[in-house]
Amino acid sequence: MPYRLVFTLFVLLASAFAHAAEVPPIEVSPNPFKPGQTVTIRWNFSGKKLVISGGTFGKGKVVTGKSSIKDKPKATTRYTVTSTYPDPKSPKKLLTAKYTLVAEREEPLLLSTYTAKRGWKISYPRGWRDDHVNTPEEGRDGLIFFQKEEDALERIAVAIVPVKPGDTPATLWSKVRSDIPSRYDRPEFQDPYETSHYLNPAITTEFIGMDRSHPGKKTHTLMLLFIQEDRGYVVSVRTEEAKIIGKRRVLDTLMRSLVPVLVKPRKPVEKPLEETPEKTPEKTSEITPEKVPEKTPEIAPRTVPEKSPEIIPEKSPEPPVQKEKIKPENPPIPENPPLDPEKVRLMLDLILTFALP
Repeated sequence: MPYRLVFTLFVLLASAFAHAAEVPPIEVSPNPFKPGQTVTIRWNFSGKKLVISGGTFGKGKVVTGKSSIKDKPKATTRYTVTSTYPDPKSPKKLLTAKYTLVAEREEPLLLSTYTAKRGWKISYPRGWRDDHVNTPEEGRDGLIFFQKEEDALERIAVAIVPVKPGDTPATLWSKVRSDIPSRYDRPEFQDPYETSHYLNPAITTEFIGMDRSHPGKKTHTLMLLFIQEDRGYVVSVRTEEAKIIGKRRVLDTLMRSLVPVLVKPRKPVEKPLEETPEKTPEKTSEITPEKVPEKTPEIAPRTVPEKSPEIIPEKSPEPPVQKEKIKPENPPIPENPPLDPEKVRLMLDLILTFALP
């Protein structure tokens, strides 16, 4: 019996500590929301007392026993739900936990387009600046930051790096990942996802960390990596971790707006246009005037008169000679031709002359 009691108390304490340690999810939908649209805030935790603040709730409204509430914010709003619950070690003592989420108002996004010297393009919010970092391979387009101000927390970064034959997006991500800890504290990486970008194998991934140039602020970065020919493209978009849910769709669209250099479709179109005008005039000028006049005077007068007199007289008389000789053999030849009477009289005279003495 005492063992069962100890085991029961252990389970209750473990669940209480788990409740205190875990951060229950809180969500706002739709997020982002359109002007004048109603949003719903939901949470899946409870407490002795629950209070929500932000938006039309002002400094706070008690929502104990509820799991959701609706609001109609006028602008981007930060909602905070505060839970008060008993301390598992001392039931008379109350603990407090706060959970915060930002609901982003969907504003009309006006975009500008940047075109690099090599031809690739990317869209970014109008009004942002483009800061360049020169690299030996790509010059001023080797590394570009699109942001409201220098070293802004929310920004777009594009890096063009050389790659070796046989490199893949996975090997490119391995190199980039190894460099992130030198700039971010306690980075948390998500597993990369294989995809494609303009028919090129690609990888999308994301990580959470604290940029050392912005201490105390946790950021969330989305990344797209792909390889085209001998260059690797690394596109990243970053914002505050607390705002990622409301801005994920916009950031993902900006990240995928990069259009790489379309080199392969241009090669088959440009080469034949350059080669055909050079080859055609050479062939027509060399072949037609030299070969045609040489053949016509030699072949026409020699072959035609020599063959025609030989063939026509030999073949034409043969068939009539054979047919005319064979035809008269058909009628029978008489065995006893008729005798001339004078010749008979002469023969008798000769016979009588030699026969009589």
